[in-house]
Amino acid sequence: DWASSDKPICLMSDGTVRVFDIKMSLCSSCHGYNEYREPVFSPYSTLPQCTFRLKAILQHQPWSVEYNLDYTELDTFDPIERGLAVLIQTIPNKFRQEFLKTTLGTPYRCLLTAQLFGDEREIQFWLIAMYYIIR
Repeated sequence: DWASSDKPICLMSDGTVRVFDIKMSLCSSCHGYNEYREPVFSPYSTLPQCTFRLKAILQHQPWSVEYNLDYTELDTFDPIERGLAVLIQTIPNKFRQEFLKTTLGTPYRCLLTAQLFGDEREIQFWLIAMYYIIR
């Protein structure tokens, strides 16, 4: 009942989804409730190029001797670079620590990336791959 053809759904610039009435004058939520104390990690609300670059950085860093999550190549005029820097800063601490302390290498980081993005098929793939790699 809350979503039908007479109730437009809009994605707002603050990242919320709102259901409006047909006149676009009333919406389903108040602006005051949408403020978070901490930034929320949401890779699917950014540009696709940014998401793919984030996956690449998290999975494998052949340009670096030591794996790290410090992203310093920030061009403030490029929206992809800005989005990437924000996403890296908002990675939950639980995942950040796992990425940095793993000794199992790239396959485990690929599994962690799949878990971070919620990609079930990729999680299954990397679990099976790691079973055969470690075995």
